[in-house]
Amino acid sequence: MSRRSLITSLVIVGVVLGVTARVYQWQVLAPGAELKSELVGLEKNIRTLEKYNRKRVELNQELKGYEARTLGATAEEVEHKLRVLLHEVGVAHGLSGLTVDSRARRAALNPAADTIVGFFEKSESKRPDFVEVEGTLVGSGSLEQVTGALARLQSQPWLKRIEAVRMTPHDGGARVDLNVSLVILFFPGKTSPEPILAASGMAAGPERAAETITSRALFSPVEPAAPPAPPQAKPKPKPKPAPPPIPYGDWRITGFGRGGAGPILYLAGPGHESRTLAEGQEVLNMVFRGLEGPFVVLELDGKRYHFAEGDTLD
Repeated sequence: MSRRSLITSLVIVGVVLGVTARVYQWQVLAPGAELKSELVGLEKNIRTLEKYNRKRVELNQELKGYEARTLGATAEEVEHKLRVLLHEVGVAHGLSGLTVDSRARRAALNPAADTIVGFFEKSESKRPDFVEVEGTLVGSGSLEQVTGALARLQSQPWLKRIEAVRMTPHDGGARVDLNVSLVILFFPGKTSPEPILAASGMAAGPERAAETITSRALFSPVEPAAPPAPPQAKPKPKPKPAPPPIPYGDWRITGFGRGGAGPILYLAGPGHESRTLAEGQEVLNMVFRGLEGPFVVLELDGKRYHFAEGDTLD
Protein backbone atom coordinates (compact mmCIF):
# COMPACT_ATOMS: atom_id res chain seq x y z
CA MET A 1 0.00 0.00 0.00
CA SER A 2 1.35 3.37 -0.97
CA ARG A 3 1.88 6.11 1.60
CA ARG A 4 -0.92 8.19 0.10
CA SER A 5 -3.39 5.31 0.36
CA LEU A 6 -2.39 4.76 4.00
CA ILE A 7 -2.96 8.42 4.87
CA THR A 8 -6.32 8.40 3.10
CA SER A 9 -7.40 5.28 5.01
CA LEU A 10 -6.38 6.82 8.35
CA VAL A 11 -8.34 10.00 7.57
CA ILE A 12 -11.44 7.98 6.69
CA VAL A 13 -11.14 5.93 9.89
CA GLY A 14 -10.79 9.14 11.95
CA VAL A 15 -13.84 10.68 10.36
CA VAL A 16 -15.88 7.53 10.99
CA LEU A 17 -14.77 7.39 14.64
CA GLY A 18 -15.62 11.09 15.14
CA VAL A 19 -19.06 10.70 13.63
CA THR A 20 -19.68 7.58 15.72
CA ALA A 21 -18.65 9.38 18.93
CA ARG A 22 -20.89 12.32 18.08
CA VAL A 23 -23.84 10.06 17.41
CA TYR A 24 -23.21 8.18 20.69
CA GLN A 25 -23.20 11.46 22.60
CA TRP A 26 -26.45 12.61 21.00
CA GLN A 27 -28.28 9.29 21.23
CA VAL A 28 -27.00 7.90 24.53
CA LEU A 29 -25.13 10.33 26.76
CA ALA A 30 -27.40 13.40 26.41
CA PRO A 31 -30.74 11.56 26.99
CA GLY A 32 -29.16 9.70 29.90
CA ALA A 33 -28.15 12.98 31.56
CA GLU A 34 -31.65 14.39 31.07
CA LEU A 35 -33.22 11.27 32.55
CA LYS A 36 -30.87 11.43 35.53
CA SER A 37 -31.78 15.09 36.10
CA GLU A 38 -35.49 14.24 35.90
CA LEU A 39 -35.00 11.36 38.33
CA VAL A 40 -33.31 13.66 40.86
CA GLY A 41 -36.19 16.12 40.53
CA LEU A 42 -38.80 13.37 41.00
CA GLU A 43 -37.04 12.04 44.09
CA LYS A 44 -37.05 15.55 45.56
CA ASN A 45 -40.77 15.94 44.84
CA ILE A 46 -41.48 12.55 46.45
CA ARG A 47 -39.65 13.57 49.62
CA THR A 48 -41.61 16.85 49.71
CA LEU A 49 -44.94 15.05 49.24
CA GLU A 50 -44.06 12.54 51.96
CA LYS A 51 -43.33 15.44 54.32
CA TYR A 52 -46.65 17.14 53.51
CA ASN A 53 -48.51 13.84 53.89
CA ARG A 54 -47.08 13.29 57.38
CA LYS A 55 -48.11 16.86 58.29
CA ARG A 56 -51.59 16.25 56.84
CA VAL A 57 -52.04 13.14 59.01
CA GLU A 58 -51.01 15.12 62.10
CA LEU A 59 -53.39 17.95 61.24
CA ASN A 60 -56.26 15.51 60.61
CA GLN A 61 -55.75 14.00 64.06
CA GLU A 62 -55.68 17.46 65.62
CA LEU A 63 -58.83 18.44 63.71
CA LYS A 64 -60.66 15.34 64.98
CA GLY A 65 -59.78 16.44 68.50
CA TYR A 66 -61.38 19.83 67.81
CA GLU A 67 -64.47 18.18 66.28
CA ALA A 68 -64.95 16.15 69.47
CA ARG A 69 -65.18 19.43 71.42
CA THR A 70 -68.13 20.81 69.42
CA LEU A 71 -71.84 20.52 70.24
CA GLY A 72 -73.25 19.19 66.95
CA ALA A 73 -73.30 19.25 63.16
CA THR A 74 -76.05 21.83 62.38
CA ALA A 75 -76.84 25.34 63.58
CA GLU A 76 -80.24 24.27 64.96
CA GLU A 77 -78.72 21.39 66.94
CA VAL A 78 -75.87 23.49 68.33
CA GLU A 79 -78.12 26.43 69.28
CA HIS A 80 -80.47 24.10 71.20
CA LYS A 81 -77.69 22.23 73.03
CA LEU A 82 -75.94 25.48 73.96
CA ARG A 83 -79.15 26.89 75.48
CA VAL A 84 -79.69 23.69 77.48
CA LEU A 85 -76.09 23.61 78.76
CA LEU A 86 -76.09 27.31 79.69
CA HIS A 87 -79.35 26.80 81.56
CA GLU A 88 -77.86 23.81 83.42
CA VAL A 89 -74.85 25.93 84.47
CA GLY A 90 -77.14 28.59 85.95
CA VAL A 91 -79.39 26.08 87.71
CA ALA A 92 -76.41 24.13 89.10
CA HIS A 93 -75.20 27.29 90.89
CA GLY A 94 -78.61 28.48 92.06
CA LEU A 95 -78.89 31.62 89.93
CA SER A 96 -82.28 33.32 89.97
CA GLY A 97 -83.95 35.26 87.16
CA LEU A 98 -82.10 32.95 84.78
CA THR A 99 -82.37 33.55 81.03
CA VAL A 100 -80.27 32.03 78.25
CA ASP A 101 -80.18 32.56 74.50
CA SER A 102 -78.18 31.41 71.48
CA ARG A 103 -78.05 32.12 67.75
CA ALA A 104 -75.76 31.40 64.81
CA ARG A 105 -73.64 34.47 64.08
CA ARG A 106 -71.52 33.85 60.95
CA ALA A 107 -69.96 31.14 58.78
CA ALA A 108 -66.27 31.31 57.82
CA LEU A 109 -64.95 30.06 54.46
CA ASN A 110 -61.57 28.41 54.00
CA PRO A 111 -59.10 31.32 53.55
CA ALA A 112 -56.92 29.20 51.24
CA ALA A 113 -59.77 28.85 48.73
CA ASP A 114 -59.21 32.44 47.54
CA THR A 115 -55.43 32.16 47.25
CA ILE A 116 -54.70 28.68 45.87
CA VAL A 117 -56.25 28.71 42.39
CA GLY A 118 -57.34 25.33 41.08
CA PHE A 119 -56.63 23.43 44.30
CA PHE A 120 -60.21 23.51 45.58
CA GLU A 121 -63.26 22.49 43.63
CA LYS A 122 -65.72 25.34 43.16
CA SER A 123 -68.30 23.70 45.43
CA GLU A 124 -65.71 23.11 48.16
CA SER A 125 -64.41 26.68 48.07
CA LYS A 126 -67.88 28.01 48.92
CA ARG A 127 -68.53 25.53 51.75
CA PRO A 128 -67.98 27.08 55.21
CA ASP A 129 -65.23 25.49 57.30
CA PHE A 130 -66.82 26.45 60.62
CA VAL A 131 -69.76 28.42 62.01
CA GLU A 132 -69.81 30.71 65.05
CA VAL A 133 -72.75 30.49 67.48
CA GLU A 134 -73.24 33.23 70.07
CA GLY A 135 -74.71 32.50 73.49
CA THR A 136 -75.71 34.59 76.51
CA LEU A 137 -76.39 33.75 80.15
CA VAL A 138 -78.08 36.22 82.50
CA GLY A 139 -78.89 35.60 86.16
CA SER A 140 -78.51 36.80 89.74
CA GLY A 141 -77.09 35.30 92.92
CA SER A 142 -74.53 35.74 95.65
CA LEU A 143 -70.96 36.58 94.66
CA GLU A 144 -69.99 32.96 95.33
CA GLN A 145 -72.81 31.64 93.13
CA VAL A 146 -72.01 34.04 90.29
CA THR A 147 -68.26 33.38 90.26
CA GLY A 148 -68.87 29.64 90.60
CA ALA A 149 -71.13 29.69 87.53
CA LEU A 150 -68.56 31.71 85.61
CA ALA A 151 -65.75 29.32 86.57
CA ARG A 152 -67.89 26.30 85.66
CA LEU A 153 -68.63 27.85 82.28
CA GLN A 154 -64.96 28.62 81.63
CA SER A 155 -63.91 25.05 82.49
CA GLN A 156 -66.18 23.36 79.94
CA PRO A 157 -64.29 21.62 77.08
CA TRP A 158 -66.34 23.10 74.22
CA LEU A 159 -64.51 25.22 71.64
CA LYS A 160 -65.46 28.65 72.96
CA ARG A 161 -64.39 32.22 73.56
CA ILE A 162 -65.92 34.25 76.40
CA GLU A 163 -66.32 37.71 74.88
CA ALA A 164 -67.82 39.73 77.73
CA VAL A 165 -68.57 39.36 81.43
CA ARG A 166 -70.52 41.96 83.41
CA MET A 167 -71.16 41.69 87.17
CA THR A 168 -73.32 44.35 88.82
CA PRO A 169 -73.62 44.37 92.65
CA HIS A 170 -76.82 45.23 94.53
CA ASP A 171 -77.73 45.52 98.21
CA GLY A 172 -74.16 46.26 99.25
CA GLY A 173 -72.81 43.23 97.39
CA ALA A 174 -75.26 40.72 98.85
CA ARG A 175 -76.69 40.11 95.37
CA VAL A 176 -74.80 40.28 92.06
CA ASP A 177 -76.26 40.36 88.54
CA LEU A 178 -74.26 38.29 86.02
CA ASN A 179 -74.30 38.78 82.25
CA VAL A 180 -72.00 36.56 80.14
CA SER A 181 -71.57 36.54 76.34
CA LEU A 182 -69.61 33.79 74.62
CA VAL A 183 -69.01 32.36 71.15
CA ILE A 184 -68.58 28.67 70.30
CA LEU A 185 -67.60 26.95 67.03
CA PHE A 186 -68.84 23.92 65.16
CA PHE A 187 -67.91 22.26 61.87
CA PRO A 188 -70.95 21.79 59.57
CA GLY A 189 -71.68 18.12 58.95
CA LYS A 190 -69.13 16.89 61.52
CA THR A 191 -70.82 14.93 64.30
CA SER A 192 -69.53 15.01 67.86
CA PRO A 193 -70.20 13.10 71.11
CA GLU A 194 -73.25 14.13 73.14
CA PRO A 195 -72.06 17.02 75.36
CA ILE A 196 -72.28 16.55 79.12
CA LEU A 197 -71.96 19.42 81.57
CA ALA A 198 -69.12 18.79 84.02
CA ALA A 199 -70.98 18.01 87.26
CA SER A 200 -68.01 18.93 89.44
CA GLY A 201 -64.26 19.27 89.27
CA MET A 202 -63.98 22.70 87.72
CA ALA A 203 -60.63 23.51 86.19
CA ALA A 204 -58.09 24.34 88.89
CA GLY A 205 -57.40 27.83 87.55
CA PRO A 206 -61.03 29.07 87.45
CA GLU A 207 -61.81 27.37 90.78
CA ARG A 208 -58.93 29.10 92.57
CA ALA A 209 -59.92 32.38 90.94
CA ALA A 210 -63.49 32.01 92.22
CA GLU A 211 -62.25 31.25 95.75
CA THR A 212 -59.91 34.26 95.67
CA ILE A 213 -62.62 36.61 94.45
CA THR A 214 -65.22 35.49 96.98
CA SER A 215 -62.73 35.74 99.87
CA ARG A 216 -62.36 39.49 99.34
CA ALA A 217 -64.79 42.29 100.06
CA LEU A 218 -65.02 43.46 96.47
CA PHE A 219 -68.24 45.38 96.93
CA SER A 220 -67.78 47.44 100.08
CA PRO A 221 -71.04 48.69 101.57
CA VAL A 222 -71.80 52.31 100.85
CA GLU A 223 -71.66 54.62 103.86
CA PRO A 224 -75.17 55.74 104.78
CA ALA A 225 -75.95 59.27 103.71
CA ALA A 226 -76.70 61.98 106.24
CA PRO A 227 -80.37 62.20 107.12
CA PRO A 228 -82.14 64.72 104.94
CA ALA A 229 -83.55 67.93 106.31
CA PRO A 230 -87.22 67.85 107.25
CA PRO A 231 -89.20 68.39 104.08
CA GLN A 232 -91.13 71.56 103.65
CA ALA A 233 -94.80 71.40 103.09
CA LYS A 234 -95.52 70.99 99.41
CA PRO A 235 -98.72 70.81 97.51
CA LYS A 236 -99.92 67.31 96.90
CA PRO A 237 -98.76 66.08 93.53
CA LYS A 238 -101.24 65.13 90.89
CA PRO A 239 -101.95 61.43 90.76
CA LYS A 240 -99.83 59.59 88.24
CA PRO A 241 -101.58 58.28 85.15
CA ALA A 242 -102.44 54.61 85.13
CA PRO A 243 -99.63 52.44 83.76
CA PRO A 244 -100.06 51.14 80.21
CA PRO A 245 -101.58 47.67 79.86
CA ILE A 246 -99.18 44.73 79.91
CA PRO A 247 -98.41 43.78 76.25
CA TYR A 248 -99.35 40.09 76.48
CA GLY A 249 -100.19 40.06 72.78
CA ASP A 250 -96.63 41.01 71.84
CA TRP A 251 -95.21 37.75 73.23
CA ARG A 252 -95.58 34.43 71.44
CA ILE A 253 -94.68 30.82 72.37
CA THR A 254 -92.09 29.59 69.86
CA GLY A 255 -91.33 26.19 71.36
CA PHE A 256 -90.98 24.06 74.45
CA GLY A 257 -89.39 20.81 75.54
CA ARG A 258 -87.63 19.05 78.35
CA GLY A 259 -83.94 19.44 79.20
CA GLY A 260 -81.71 17.92 81.81
CA ALA A 261 -83.09 20.30 84.45
CA GLY A 262 -86.78 19.92 83.53
CA PRO A 263 -89.30 21.67 81.22
CA ILE A 264 -88.05 24.57 79.08
CA LEU A 265 -90.18 27.27 77.42
CA TYR A 266 -89.04 29.51 74.52
CA LEU A 267 -90.75 32.86 73.90
CA ALA A 268 -90.36 35.59 71.28
CA GLY A 269 -91.21 39.20 72.11
CA PRO A 270 -91.38 42.51 70.26
CA GLY A 271 -88.51 43.23 67.93
CA HIS A 272 -85.81 40.59 68.29
CA GLU A 273 -86.30 40.04 72.01
CA SER A 274 -86.54 36.44 73.20
CA ARG A 275 -86.71 34.60 76.53
CA THR A 276 -86.02 31.06 77.70
CA LEU A 277 -87.81 30.03 80.91
CA ALA A 278 -87.31 27.11 83.25
CA GLU A 279 -90.17 25.84 85.39
CA GLY A 280 -91.02 28.41 88.08
CA GLN A 281 -89.67 31.43 86.19
CA GLU A 282 -91.93 34.17 84.88
CA VAL A 283 -92.50 36.64 82.08
CA LEU A 284 -94.95 39.56 82.29
CA ASN A 285 -96.04 38.28 85.77
CA MET A 286 -97.00 34.92 84.22
CA VAL A 287 -95.25 31.98 85.93
CA PHE A 288 -94.23 28.92 83.86
CA ARG A 289 -95.71 25.89 85.69
CA GLY A 290 -94.65 23.12 83.29
CA LEU A 291 -96.13 21.09 80.44
CA GLU A 292 -99.38 19.13 80.17
CA GLY A 293 -99.42 17.05 76.99
CA PRO A 294 -99.13 19.39 74.00
CA PHE A 295 -99.83 22.48 76.13
CA VAL A 296 -97.78 24.96 78.13
CA VAL A 297 -99.20 25.85 81.57
CA LEU A 298 -98.81 29.47 82.73
CA GLU A 299 -100.17 30.87 86.01
CA LEU A 300 -101.39 34.46 86.46
CA ASP A 301 -102.93 35.74 89.70
CA GLY A 302 -103.51 32.19 90.96
CA LYS A 303 -105.24 31.02 87.77
CA ARG A 304 -103.73 28.58 85.30
CA TYR A 305 -103.95 28.98 81.53
CA HIS A 306 -103.04 26.52 78.78
CA PHE A 307 -101.27 27.62 75.59
CA ALA A 308 -100.14 25.78 72.46
CA GLU A 309 -97.03 26.45 70.38
CA GLY A 310 -97.55 29.59 68.29
CA ASP A 311 -100.10 31.15 70.72
CA THR A 312 -99.66 34.68 72.04
CA LEU A 313 -100.05 35.31 75.77
CA ASP A 314 -103.18 37.47 75.55
